[in-house]
Amino acid sequence: MTQILKMKVLCWLIPVFTMAIVTSCSKDDNIDSTPKKPSLEILTLTANGTFLQNQPGSFTATLRNSGNATYNSRLWFYLEKPVIYNPNQLVGAGNIYSIEAGETKTITISDVITLPPDTYDCNMVFDANNNPSDMDTYQFSNPPTLQVMVKSNTINLNRDGAVINGVKWAGRNVDAPGTFVTNPVDAGRFYQWNRKVSWSTTDPITSLPSGHSWDSSMPTGTTWEKVNDPSPAGWRVPTLEELAKLFDTNKVSNEWCKVNGTIGRLFTDKTTGNIIFLPAVGCISNLGTMQWVDSYGLYWSSTQGDSNSAYDLVISNSDAKYSTFYRSGGLPVRCVAE
Repeated sequence: MTQILKMKVLCWLIPVFTMAIVTSCSKDDNIDSTPKKPSLEILTLTANGTFLQNQPGSFTATLRNSGNATYNSRLWFYLEKPVIYNPNQLVGAGNIYSIEAGETKTITISDVITLPPDTYDCNMVFDANNNPSDMDTYQFSNPPTLQVMVKSNTINLNRDGAVINGVKWAGRNVDAPGTFVTNPVDAGRFYQWNRKVSWSTTDPITSLPSGHSWDSSMPTGTTWEKVNDPSPAGWRVPTLEELAKLFDTNKVSNEWCKVNGTIGRLFTDKTTGNIIFLPAVGCISNLGTMQWVDSYGLYWSSTQGDSNSAYDLVISNSDAKYSTFYRSGGLPVRCVAE
């Protein structure tokens, strides 16, 4: 069940006053202990990426201090039921941030969203008394609001694949030559460019067909030849042009997330809602060593780069893009329909 959340930034604001060495000022002359509405404004609130229940969510707020005093502000994001000041989850550690007079500052906080599926409303409030349990103090004037779609962390992936921006993608990685993995989030096997021998995605590295040793010589050819294509019947290694269609942000969204217990990127067709998930399974270097598991996913295209490289799709926690990789390295294959 989808839950819609509006979140609010809570700031516990503590004015900081500087006492000049040459001036004699008493504490009572310079600090008014009566809570006052601060000169801080919350300009924008942003939710970053896809939100899955019991997985990390990232939120960003931009604040402006239009006053003459520096504030040390304790900042949270608050998610709550549709009752004013009835918080359900405090998002973030409540770190103190210094915002100088006249300064505009953008702050990002990440935390695990533990709320059950439901609809949530929030208002932006601050507690000038620096008391997190005192929620009946002040609201910011004209606070921005934000709606966030939070999805279940169990997503039903189509094993048979999906059409994303006009390209029919397989729903699973290639396993042994001519076969797919059973589970859509499984790694499958690694392949060197334009070669049909497959390699395990965990150490020790072994081959299928068995009996092969890692070959660090550079594969030849100007494209991935059909005779060497490990894709099952009716499928093939995608071209660079087909990879690039996944990066058309007008038609496709992509989010770094954990799906059914596996880290990777979820690609969604904005028109149809069709999805494919690419796990971050890492790769084998051209020297035959495993690397980048759960940090990166690199997927072959059939398009050559130069005599030593070929184009690939690269996913990480920061973005999705295409690049080039040594042909003699080992990457997984996510094929497209012929």
